[in-house]
Amino acid sequence: MVKTLHKLTGDEQMELVKRIAWYWRDSEIVQYIKDSYGKEMIQQNVQWYRHAENWKVHIENIREKYLNNLTEVACANKKVRLEELQRHYNRYMDKKEFKLAIGVLRDFRDEMMEKKIGDLVISNNFTQINNQ
Repeated sequence: MVKTLHKLTGDEQMELVKRIAWYWRDSEIVQYIKDSYGKEMIQQNVQWYRHAENWKVHIENIREKYLNNLTEVACANKKVRLEELQRHYNRYMDKKEFKLAIGVLRDFRDEMMEKKIGDLVISNNFTQINNQ
């Protein structure tokens, strides 16, 4: 069976380009387009947007804003990690892979439990003091 590819509207194209700028994987973008708009795509289509000259400026601008917003958050790297964990959790729940989803929830807990106060690192596993 051959997949019928549907043309994306301007708004749908911008949503696709945003996800490229936000470092989503091609397979995640294809799934997002299918879930959000009911349109079939293949990963090669996403690659075309990723490398097309007319979209590169948009991708760079969106990525710059995205990264600037991340630096405004006190724990910027944590935000990226939590977003990635959220995508994994959603994917496993959609596939009814509950054991894997529970593992991601543990990762969420671990990510949220770690706190750094000066040289003191407090996590759910241990406390470490760095003498510098």
